[in-house]
Amino acid sequence: MHPAALLSITAHGMVSKLPLPAGTTPRMNFLFLLATCCFIGSLSLRLLDPVVPDVARDLGTSPEAVALLSTAFLLSYAITQPFVGAIADAYGKVRIIKICSAALAVMLVLMAMAPTIEVLYAARIMGGIFGGGVFTVALSIVGDRIPQAGRQVALSNLIMASQSAQIFGVIAAGLIASSFGWRGAVWAAAIVAIAANIMLERNLQPRPGAVRYPISFNRIKESMGRLFRNRRTQTCYAGVLFDGMAVTGLMPFVAVLLEARGAGGLKEASFVVAGLAIGGLTYTFTVRYLLPLVGGAMNLIRFGGAISALGLAIIAHGGAWTMQMAAFVVAGFGFFMVHATLQSQATEVPQDLRSTSVSMHSSFFTLGNAIGPALYAIGINTIGAKASILIGALTILAVGLFTAARLETIEAEPELLSDGTSAARS
Repeated sequence: MHPAALLSITAHGMVSKLPLPAGTTPRMNFLFLLATCCFIGSLSLRLLDPVVPDVARDLGTSPEAVALLSTAFLLSYAITQPFVGAIADAYGKVRIIKICSAALAVMLVLMAMAPTIEVLYAARIMGGIFGGGVFTVALSIVGDRIPQAGRQVALSNLIMASQSAQIFGVIAAGLIASSFGWRGAVWAAAIVAIAANIMLERNLQPRPGAVRYPISFNRIKESMGRLFRNRRTQTCYAGVLFDGMAVTGLMPFVAVLLEARGAGGLKEASFVVAGLAIGGLTYTFTVRYLLPLVGGAMNLIRFGGAISALGLAIIAHGGAWTMQMAAFVVAGFGFFMVHATLQSQATEVPQDLRSTSVSMHSSFFTLGNAIGPALYAIGINTIGAKASILIGALTILAVGLFTAARLETIEAEPELLSDGTSAARS
């Protein structure tokens, strides 16, 4: 199925019944437009993961060099996160998301035409800079335009679109690449991105009378300082940094390892990569039953670390691609038990710090995604794939045990921020 068709099913089917807010023409629901942007942003994130060997052969470079394109994209993505909100507040969220989405489409075209690995790196770095603005600003627009009563449903639509992109996007990329090469997969994504930008430009408009806030770097610096001195957010940021390294940092090497082990090619790699997001969706649908079953959020983190470690241990020992996909579903399910709970904990700060805390959480996780492939590349080339992945398994297990224990201590002894405000719920 073409990515555009998947996008229509995923995004439009979820948001068509939600109300139409001011600033959007009747021709198209603005949540569909935002979900489309989130879909494209997440699609570009994992687009090259299942086609790493094909890119390496085409550009005459090593698979490790191609896998590190993920680091280039994610590192630039992480750096932009803390500043995106302030820039969007000052210049307008709709204007910024249009600029970021258009730039992302341009970078996909440049990727498809890249004659060398150096040009591909430049395109990925620029794509990361602008990609960092899409999802974050989309969430902010929802906060501005949807009343509190309907906001959770609206946000879940965007998150679902993002997760769906990682499932269907990588599968589509692998299937297209197996017939038309990796450039064909990137061109397909670029065409979808261009179509999305045309829809966005024609249908999404700024709110009448929207208030703009001046950029205050002193305010950003002060907020970050307060968060870095808070034990709860320290724990959450460290946790997502290391869970990003251990689990999602492995994704660029899936196709390389499958090919090296004789377990499959581009098509099979795309299904294996999608396993992680399938595990995430499974968690989303079952979390309300898991919480009472395991005895609360802290045990959810502990069990999640153990389950994810089990999945990575199975992956380390190899096997048929179907077994690898199933193992990634297990690893993804456990990973999101840890990650989503830490994300929730990161919001347990005073209201004036909440959006900054979420942005920093995203930044640290993305930084982990960026560092992980570099560490796996070193490990695979020195101690081998099996040992490297087993170290990743021990890492996510340790994250689950350590963060749960520290957060329990913080819950028992509520702390104060440096300015005397409570760090507990508000």
